[in-house]
Amino acid sequence: MASFDDDFARRHATAFRAITERLGLDYVGIDCAETLDGELLIFEVDSDMIVHAMDPVDLFPYKQPQMRKLFDAFRALLAKAAMRGAPC
Repeated sequence: MASFDDDFARRHATAFRAITERLGLDYVGIDCAETLDGELLIFEVDSDMIVHAMDPVDLFPYKQPQMRKLFDAFRALLAKAAMRGAPC
């Protein structure tokens, strides 16, 4: 997870872009992994995925920085929508 943005996300950017375009949503959650041969494996894509940062930090030390980025991005999305008067 520490290199997600520079590694995993870049390798699968085309697929992520296609999902984003087809769904047409401002926010979407994707539960995915990578197969042994490097293909993107998607388990779930939806707009109401539960994302949390309640796991023990000692067991999942990589999760906190990623969750912080996600929560900050979601707050920014809400603030942007509020400023333009769009329903959230």
